[in-house]
Amino acid sequence: MMSDTNTVAVEEIEDILDAERDALISGDLDSIDSFAARKADLLAEISEQHTALAPEIYKRLSEKALHNQNLLFGAARGIAAVRQRLLDIQNVHCGAGSYDRKGQRPPNHRPKSLEKRA
Repeated sequence: MMSDTNTVAVEEIEDILDAERDALISGDLDSIDSFAARKADLLAEISEQHTALAPEIYKRLSEKALHNQNLLFGAARGIAAVRQRLLDIQNVHCGAGSYDRKGQRPPNHRPKSLEKRA
């Protein structure tokens, strides 16, 4: 059986995971760091009580955490794609567009210097 302290901690972790999910979906990536420290504190609090979580609670928390992890990975992939697209645009603007025999851009192609026009 879970202690009252663990029940409160589990409910708070679930609330944090839900808020984290909402932040990821809405693109509020600045708030993500603030959730990590509180989750770690709550998990440590539960661990200190030396009482096991019921399997259904563990499963529910794990599923929410995994869902958030997938959202975070998706956000990271999206940011990387935008970054690459901005580099491609910059390269085209600077006349640094080169392609291999198959018509593909070489990986990590960046101009050696940028010309600044007045």
